[in-house]
Amino acid sequence: MMRLRRVRQRYHTRGRTYLEELGAEVSGRFSSSEQAKKALLFLEHTLAINDILIAASLLARDFEDITLAHREHEATLKTKPLRVTYMQRLREGGETAITQTLIPDAWLDMYVGDRKKQRYWRFSIWLELDRGTIQARKFIRKARSIIEYLKSGEYQKRFHSEVALIAFVTTAGQDRVHQICTWIHEEAERTDDTGIEPLFFTTAISSPPDPLDFFFSPLWLNPGSDKPTPLFHTQAE
Repeated sequence: MMRLRRVRQRYHTRGRTYLEELGAEVSGRFSSSEQAKKALLFLEHTLAINDILIAASLLARDFEDITLAHREHEATLKTKPLRVTYMQRLREGGETAITQTLIPDAWLDMYVGDRKKQRYWRFSIWLELDRGTIQARKFIRKARSIIEYLKSGEYQKRFHSEVALIAFVTTAGQDRVHQICTWIHEEAERTDDTGIEPLFFTTAISSPPDPLDFFFSPLWLNPGSDKPTPLFHTQAE
């Protein structure tokens, strides 16, 4: 009986790994303590997203030249998840078609105006909140799926915007910021997609962000760059 259990567990693990490599979400075994932990992480995740949405709302409230035209929370985006299909190389050789579901944690559409110059800039933000719990393989798969979604043209159709700022916000500290940037950079290099890297931004937060600093201070990093940058650039080129 013990041998049977070991064999079943071995194939169970191999099966999970195979499905995860194909992009499938594979649930684990039930554990009441693990479920409680997941519930707490979900609550903290939701509260952190809400803090960022509140910061955007306060920014638009306090500055008349800034407009929050539209926002979508994860709860709304879940009702119409994004999907992308692309070809992925297999370890044993060859390729297979992967269909991946994407649900941003939030999407914001903001405008910043300059009344003197009678100009405005549009910033459409795809927000992803990271709590440092996702390992490299799963994170890279998400980054790859986002890259492919942007390349497919479906983003413009879904959000009616030609602007995309993919903003990863982590609560796991500055080391995690550099790790995220490295993962995205290496994946973009692997498939010759480095031209899309300026669309990706990563920063760390430890408390509700200051609205002005969060969007306009050089607190963000792009993949492949060590120079901090603001999320919003309004300088004329």
